[in-house]
Amino acid sequence: MLRNDIKRILGGVFLVGVIGSASATPHVEKFSPPLSPDLIVPDVSKNDTLWDRIRGGFRIKKSLSHPLVQEKLRAYRRHPKTMVRTLKRATPFLYYLVQEIEKRKFPLELVFLPVVESAYNPYVNSIHNAAGIWQIIPRTAEYLGLKRNIWYEGRRDIHASTKAALDYLGYLHKRFNNDWMLAIAAYNVGEGVVERAIRENKIKGASTEFWALNLTSIPRNYVAALLAFSELVAYPTKYAVRLEPIPNRPYLAKVNLKNQVELGWVAHITKLTHEEIYFLNPGLNQGATPPGAHHLLLPIPKAKELEVALNQRKAFSTPNHLARGKRHLKNPFVFQQAKNISDLENPA
Repeated sequence: MLRNDIKRILGGVFLVGVIGSASATPHVEKFSPPLSPDLIVPDVSKNDTLWDRIRGGFRIKKSLSHPLVQEKLRAYRRHPKTMVRTLKRATPFLYYLVQEIEKRKFPLELVFLPVVESAYNPYVNSIHNAAGIWQIIPRTAEYLGLKRNIWYEGRRDIHASTKAALDYLGYLHKRFNNDWMLAIAAYNVGEGVVERAIRENKIKGASTEFWALNLTSIPRNYVAALLAFSELVAYPTKYAVRLEPIPNRPYLAKVNLKNQVELGWVAHITKLTHEEIYFLNPGLNQGATPPGAHHLLLPIPKAKELEVALNQRKAFSTPNHLARGKRHLKNPFVFQQAKNISDLENPA
């Protein structure tokens, strides 16, 4: 089941690159069919799910009476299949994001920021060259210390990009006097834009809370979409939303590698395809991990199999052709997209 599900997801990834334009919206139903529940949720108890843990960490006021939030609620409810597909893409990674957000004592609404940014598709590139589920631009990536080279794109790496994005959000939260809505808006349009709007309202003697600021529709829709999505997850029965149960435990394990490893060998050991490995490790550009120490994210049973094989194997000796990046496959799902996927997966 894992193999077929991943192929269907990655088939959808290719489709985004083809339909990434304003005219693509009517075709959104074709994008990325959902994963089967038994891929991630073999034996979850409905009384102990990750959704319960996430709901318990909600702390941002939802502003439900605001017209834009109501508009986004209606839009998401009109497209339930889109919501399901987005959450299916997110499912393998949600536990890790929840852990990282909780470590920082941040509100767990932030676990849905990648829904608004990228619909949890790490292979999306915006017109501003933002990449990954957090849609980080190259300049910000450099500032946050994310590595980028021929072998590896840190902005697409789920673990690395999540830590970097949360570090940046923490900085913005402090900069805007612990106001999460202002911090989230600044993550979207830049701290300078939000600061100018605050300064203008102070001069007028007006309120400096988010909805009172003279901001464009872009950050206003962005924040409204996050609040609306969080509200749907908070009260799925009220809004007739079906959420597949997700166990409150990790699905993936991180395998630390001391040396460069070809993905063909990893696929042979774990019986996973290259496509499955790329899906779980979107930061990889080539058919091998980068030279030197690196890591792979794999389903826990597969990670254990790989660790056993690594322990039994002699120290890896890197052939010259591997070091030069030749004679092995590249990640076929690395591509440029002309439109941010949020335009497709977050209906207006």
